[in-house]
Amino acid sequence: MLNGFISSSKRFLGGLWFRMAILACPFCQSKPWKMACAVNRVVPRGGVTKKNFAESRVICPGWLGAGFLIVGFCLLVSAVAGDWTRLGDYLSAPARHWERYEPDSAGVIQSYADLLDETRQWPPAVEASPGETMDRLYWLVVKRFTHREASHTFFSNWIAFGLGIINPGFSHIWDVDLMVGKGHSLLCDQSSYLLLRLAHDHGIKVRHVGLDGHVVMEAWYAGDWHLYDPDLEVVPVDPAGQVLSVDRLAKEKNLLEHYYGRHGMVEIVGSRENDNYVSYPEAARFTWQAEVLARLEKVTQVMKYLVPVLLLLIGLRLSFR
Repeated sequence: MLNGFISSSKRFLGGLWFRMAILACPFCQSKPWKMACAVNRVVPRGGVTKKNFAESRVICPGWLGAGFLIVGFCLLVSAVAGDWTRLGDYLSAPARHWERYEPDSAGVIQSYADLLDETRQWPPAVEASPGETMDRLYWLVVKRFTHREASHTFFSNWIAFGLGIINPGFSHIWDVDLMVGKGHSLLCDQSSYLLLRLAHDHGIKVRHVGLDGHVVMEAWYAGDWHLYDPDLEVVPVDPAGQVLSVDRLAKEKNLLEHYYGRHGMVEIVGSRENDNYVSYPEAARFTWQAEVLARLEKVTQVMKYLVPVLLLLIGLRLSFR
């Protein structure tokens, strides 16, 4: 009697397992999968065996393969659309009332290469000094961008966008080509780094400066550092017309209040103990974490294509087993 009870239980549980597998698999509801699974609707005497279990795995892989194909296809389409259409643009903000943003420049300058070409089209100056070159580069950036963080969307980089849910730094745009090509708004660290890269490409020694809640850049010429803040559109000068450094401006309280008082940034710029100056390696960002995230962004720009292709290959393999 005991043996009969065990045999009946195995047949009952085995039949239930096969019926659940059939209901869960959409391919089992259509030919030829329906015919294949129909063979196993009745469990052979002896219940579920290792052979039956292995056969069920071969018979019903289609739902998993279809899932890989659908996900891979959707991710690949989103990556292509993000790179080749306006769907990949980041959210940009209108200009603040005091900003000197010029919408026409955003329509003409669509990449970092265009930005460099724009500098080559300037009227030639007779032995232009580094200070004059910096002034031109500064206004080029100021007129091209408004203030807002440039962040990845699902279409521009679905991997960075997803990681950004965990930590916003992952979705932050670090690449200068993406900054210029996908919108017209930048945060302080982005606009200052873009100006830094332009100056560096023009042979001027530069450094990124992280303040306690703000980021600017400085250029070295005439034997000293000089502050440029494209985000808040500030280039502080002394009564003699010389551009000040961050350190010197922090000591000149009247000038500090004059340039940063309306922005509520006097304490941030004037607080020197937490300033972070990065001049080496050349054209480096203001923290090592930012450098790591910038390199990770480059990796995800490639992986956003490789992962979908891998999912498609796995899906095809499962579908045609």
